[in-house]
Amino acid sequence: MYNRKRREKLADLLFDLVKFILTVGVVGGIFTDTIKFPYLIVGVCCTFVLVSIAYFLTPKDKED
Repeated sequence: MYNRKRREKLADLLFDLVKFILTVGVVGGIFTDTIKFPYLIVGVCCTFVLVSIAYFLTPKDKED
């Protein structure tokens, strides 16, 4: 029970971090004159890694 809640909170934190990274990437892309592709690639890779970690950390629903 306790580990399940910890996993849920950590997964939520990682999903929030992904939202922050995507927001910074989009807003940063709007307000700059040029798009810096290395930063874009790193941001997208970090997003995929964090989403996959958060997906696997999210506990499965209990079946009654």
